Amino acid sequence: MDSLDRSWTYWSGADYVVEHIPKCLSLERVTFHKSLLHQVAGPGGHHHHHHHGQGKDNFSYVLMCEVGEALSDLNHAREFVDTLKYRQCGVTSMYVILTTMPSGTISSGVDLW
Repeated sequence: MDSLDRSWTYWSGADYVVEHIPKCLSLERVTFHKSLLHQVAGPGGHHHHHHHGQGKDNFSYVLMCEVGEALSDLNHAREFVDTLKYRQCGVTSMYVILTTMPSGTISSGVDLW
C-alpha cells in the first residue's frame, strides 16, 4: 500500500484534474479521502468487508475537487465532469455547498447532476 499512497495523485486522477480542468473554473483544492476495508470471514465462511482503521486488503476512496467558479460557467463545468465520466473515473458528480442553510434543512449540498 505504501507505493499506492505515494502515487495517489496519478492513479486517482488528481494529476489529470489539475492539468486539464479549465482555468475559468478556478480550481481551489483537491483532497483525497481513503477508507481501508478489512476482509473478515463471516458465518458459513463467507467473506464480507468491514471498515477498519488498519489493514492492507482493500480500500475505497473519494477525490474531491473544489472549484470557485463552477456556477458562473456551468457549461465548462459539466463538460469537464463528462470528461471524467468518459475516463471511467468511477462515480462523478458536481454539487454546491450551501453557505447559509434555510430553516429546517438537513442537506448540506445541492446536487447539480
